Amino acid sequence: MKKTLLTLLLAGSAICTAQITTSTEYTPAELITDIFWGPGTGSVANISSTSAINFSDINSLGYFNSNGSSFPFDQGVILSTGNIALAPGPNVTIQSAGGWPGDAGLSQLVMESAASQNATMLEFDFAAITNQLSFNYIYASEEYGIYQCTYADGFAIILTDLGSGTSVNLGVVPGTTVPVSVNTVRNSLYNSSCPSQNHQYFDEYYTASNSSAPINFNGQTVPMTVTAALIPGHQYHLKFAIADRMDAVYDSALFLEAGAFGIPPTNYITLASNGYTLCNEESTVLSVNVDESYQFAWTLNGDVVENADSNSLTANEAGTYTVTVTLPNSDFSQTFEYFIADANETSLIYDESICLDFASGSVETPYVMSTGLAAENYTFRWTYNNVALAGATGKSFTASQQGEYQVTATDIVSGCMITSTAIVTQSSVASPIGIGYLINGQEVTFQVEGLGVYLYTLDGGFAQESNVFADVEYGTHTFTVSDANGCGTLTFTIDTTIPNAPEGDFTQTANEGDTLADLEVIGQNIQWYDNPGAAGKSANETDDTALPMSTLLTDGSTYYASQTINGVESLERLPVTVEFSLGTEQKVFSGFIYFPNPVADVLALSNVNEIQQVNVYNLLGQSVYSTRVTGTSIEINLSALLPGVYLVKVTSSEKEKVIKIVKE
Repeated sequence: MKKTLLTLLLAGSAICTAQITTSTEYTPAELITDIFWGPGTGSVANISSTSAINFSDINSLGYFNSNGSSFPFDQGVILSTGNIALAPGPNVTIQSAGGWPGDAGLSQLVMESAASQNATMLEFDFAAITNQLSFNYIYASEEYGIYQCTYADGFAIILTDLGSGTSVNLGVVPGTTVPVSVNTVRNSLYNSSCPSQNHQYFDEYYTASNSSAPINFNGQTVPMTVTAALIPGHQYHLKFAIADRMDAVYDSALFLEAGAFGIPPTNYITLASNGYTLCNEESTVLSVNVDESYQFAWTLNGDVVENADSNSLTANEAGTYTVTVTLPNSDFSQTFEYFIADANETSLIYDESICLDFASGSVETPYVMSTGLAAENYTFRWTYNNVALAGATGKSFTASQQGEYQVTATDIVSGCMITSTAIVTQSSVASPIGIGYLINGQEVTFQVEGLGVYLYTLDGGFAQESNVFADVEYGTHTFTVSDANGCGTLTFTIDTTIPNAPEGDFTQTANEGDTLADLEVIGQNIQWYDNPGAAGKSANETDDTALPMSTLLTDGSTYYASQTINGVESLERLPVTVEFSLGTEQKVFSGFIYFPNPVADVLALSNVNEIQQVNVYNLLGQSVYSTRVTGTSIEINLSALLPGVYLVKVTSSEKEKVIKIVKE
């Protein structure tokens, strides 16, 4: 017996849930077709297996899932030399199940003909649809650590070309023909009796104290990638085999990643003669680089080309050709496109704009003019404003300034020449003038500048050429100014919400001769009115006109303040009642009376002190009547005034008093 079996007793140990799970719910055929064999990879045949279930009541072949653990593969197929039910971590026991036969071929291939036991095998035939085989696996074993210097279970991944009968073992150390095992991939940190071997391919060593170990094996390799050259259309046989060496203890396992075979890359099949130019009724041969084991369907400008079912086609007219390549008895299908130009009709480059930074004039996005032709089939000559561009001999050219560009492409084989011209203009993202917009009530006008033609949108709606938006609903809106040439977008977030009335004291003390400008309110763009009615209407909608800030205050009068924010005036107004403070003015006019009010013609004024002057103003602050007088009781004739509200300023003893009257 090669080893002494160790029994680990972990009293009261806590088992972590971050471990893989295993299952026998899939048949061997399903493990290949549903798990290992990726979608769109064709068909497999002759699937067979040998495992513990053929000889006992345990199973050494099945499905695994990472179950959210740290195991590198999400899911896949597991082949073990023991019971896969014991494979999930943590590593708290030594797996040593078994007692079924080994495999003589595997013993000879990787065990130097030593006897083997507990062989688990999974194998099948397949038809190659690409020129390369590639998939990933991980090898894990209980022999890591104590036995990694002496004994090694063995496994092999054997690929056989059924046509030639040639076989190769793919389960080897990368770049060598040495089979992977605990002897050939090991780290001396876990057994110093022997030096490390290819330790860069060893991944993890799990101790019994590691409760998060995803598998119940002492160690594992890194994910290993198998690659092998194939011949498309050939039939191959792939065999996975693993077995214990000499005895049935200290098990090992092979983990195969799910979906290993995928759809071939789009560059697997290459094109020939693409980008040819026809002239003088010539023709060219289009072809793909796969043999007649594939099927082919050709089209020209979307129409099926009759009787075209080989890997090549003679094209004698310009247009867009496609070929769809499929592999019989598989899901493989790819479509490739050819463009055949007509020298007399083909445009290679087109009018376009370059994008500049408006402020600096520097180029932000140049225009890459590409002919779309194959550089190996043509020579190229470029000009700018009819002057040859030095060094410009490629199939494309990057324009960084506006002007006229021209390219002449000459077919190397036929000598056909295609000349194409493009006008390149310059454009830019819009740049705001000031804040970039004006608001007048529900009308928003944008003020931008730049090199482009601009389109304007409101809240993602339809684009318009006008920079003015009328009847914008009150609220917060997103406006964009986009360059029609694609150079970019300027975005504004604008608030057109109706503001509240300004804030301030409802009653304020003033002195004789003070004006509206002396009242104190908090707000923006304050306007004063003589009534509380709706504000913000234009003059042609209402006679509700704001008072001049120079309007003289009258004792006991109430004035109404609005504020305007972002061009929108508040609908509500703050009422402010004026009360004159006691002072010299009140003593001068202590016995002052006037009547009648409203007045039709003559207004009588009386005061204990002599009145010296009377001035009458309209609400716009314009003087409409003035007279110098002498006396304590006077009359003034206002018959010439139009009906309305007026302010009368009375001067006595060099003091002034303002009253409000209504002229009938």
